[in-house]
Amino acid sequence: MIEDVVAILSYVALGPVAVSDEIVHDALCRLQPSRAEEIMASFGQAYGQAYFERGLAEGEARGEANALMRLLEKRFGPLPSRLRERIVGADAASIEDWFDRAISAPDLQSVFEAEGRG
Repeated sequence: MIEDVVAILSYVALGPVAVSDEIVHDALCRLQPSRAEEIMASFGQAYGQAYFERGLAEGEARGEANALMRLLEKRFGPLPSRLRERIVGADAASIEDWFDRAISAPDLQSVFEAEGRG
């Protein structure tokens, strides 16, 4: 039984939509109040490393996005909200490319215009 619940939780938690540990814990407390802690412990042991690595990668990407936005604002002034959203939603490779170009770009448009050029 616990293995089945852990497998289901793993599928949900590692899927495309982030699910916090608190939400999982609350659901378990409602569904299996007497075994919620035991299931969470099994779940944490089985998938703790994957959560840790995912959280680390997300934190790193968020930090890089924040650093890029700070650099752009220091160089070119306030950023449009659409650009902020684009940066926050970008993959790490794009953020790194934009950051490198932002160091010497003559204007904001040049940072993002260079995409696709080889």
